[in-house]
Amino acid sequence: MSIDAIYTFDGESYEELKQKTLEGISGEKLKQELAFFKSNITDLSTGNQKGSLDKRGFVVALNGAWGTGKSTAAWALINELDKDLPDHFVVIDRSLLPFGSVNESISTFLNDFATVLKNENLVDISSEIDQFILESTPVVEKLGVTASLGPISLSKNFGKSRNALNTNTLINKFKRLRTKSKAIIIVLDDLDRLRPSEVVDVLRMVEKLRVLPGVVVLLPMFKKIINEAIKNDLHLDGPSAATFMRKLTDAEINIENDIEDLKSSFSETLKDLLGDEDQKRTWGVGKTREIQLSDLVWALLLHIMVISETISTANTTENPNANLLISNSNSNYLQKMTDLFRESSYEPRQRPSVEHPYPVWINSGGEKMTSIGARWPGIRDRNGNWLGELNELLGWGNNASVVTTDESVINSLRSAVEVEFTKDGEDSIKAKEEASHMPIFIEVFMQLAETTDSEPLLTENYKRRDINILARKIVPELKGMTLDTRDEDAMRQLLEFVKSKYDQFRG
Repeated sequence: MSIDAIYTFDGESYEELKQKTLEGISGEKLKQELAFFKSNITDLSTGNQKGSLDKRGFVVALNGAWGTGKSTAAWALINELDKDLPDHFVVIDRSLLPFGSVNESISTFLNDFATVLKNENLVDISSEIDQFILESTPVVEKLGVTASLGPISLSKNFGKSRNALNTNTLINKFKRLRTKSKAIIIVLDDLDRLRPSEVVDVLRMVEKLRVLPGVVVLLPMFKKIINEAIKNDLHLDGPSAATFMRKLTDAEINIENDIEDLKSSFSETLKDLLGDEDQKRTWGVGKTREIQLSDLVWALLLHIMVISETISTANTTENPNANLLISNSNSNYLQKMTDLFRESSYEPRQRPSVEHPYPVWINSGGEKMTSIGARWPGIRDRNGNWLGELNELLGWGNNASVVTTDESVINSLRSAVEVEFTKDGEDSIKAKEEASHMPIFIEVFMQLAETTDSEPLLTENYKRRDINILARKIVPELKGMTLDTRDEDAMRQLLEFVKSKYDQFRG
């Protein structure tokens, strides 16, 4: 018996992830940023900036929310560097999730660090590593710290009978490593999964590593979590915690989903799973439009997600601001929608002749039509019943009902607030609509969804992994679905189906 999987385990092993290059990265913006950093680190290690890395280390934060592909980006950067400078970098990577205490994790890592350096015949720090570990691991009492002091400077434990670490001796050893045309890349993963006190303890170690010439530390992390950990553990305010972290790092790569990343992930997964069943369907009467099923499902999902997240934000906000929530800063899709509603519903004397009013029903009797903007005035003007109207746009009736594409109706509405036709005969509104119409979602909303380029609520709250899960939830039933021959009923089927799967996923 075969089963269509809804949830699938992400079987990509860490070893497979370590083979990633820029070609395996989603998002052109991120590819460009990683290529830029690759050039800069190459220059830092062997080019015009070499003198800087010969003096001390370099710390790079790869900032992104969980699931955005920080580790993937780190290894893509490393592998691109290796292409340019084969055998130049020695890579040491560790997860920071502790097995036991964070002291044990730090101690184990630094011992491994010393062992690798010795085995690679780069530098022997076996006489310094024990004291280096002591100065890098936490003690019970922490002294007060302010962000203005720069990187962490906490009390050190010299309780054991060892001499204080001679930092200059250690630095000189790493300077000799640089004469061998070598550099070290350290990847410290999972920093954002530690407790606040553990985060600060690891940052103490990073501060120590940063003084070593030829050492590049890559820190994949969710900066919001790290700043909060610093704030809580060191009792700093928000701005001071952010300044504190900024002083510890030399550069930052921001890894963010954009809406194209989410669309690509969804469409690729859906098309791959649907295979030959990703059929095209011709929609509309008179004026027709051929649409791939996977493209229509993505547009419906985006419509549902944007509106649902906006409503959720409004419902959890005291005195929600419609102008802010229905705007480019929150949603380019809703901004485009309000612009279209506004442009289509000006007084006739204000309308340029090129404007498209998108004629829709005023009532169910079929006597009158008006512009689409008059149908949702609260969204159009961002006032009144705007939140209630957003809820209406999640219902099938306001997406599956039709907008006429008849040119005579469109032209009549360009010079009138509404148009009225006789109930019978060829000139009746019923006859004109039956001869030329399209579901509102396809004629209006889908075209806006296809051109939106900024959806912060989606890119902040959903990762490519989430979108792939949604695609896998949708496919099994979509494969067996027979769409009604009538456009309005077929659109209702699809919208209600996609919304039910989204609601199940969202809980």
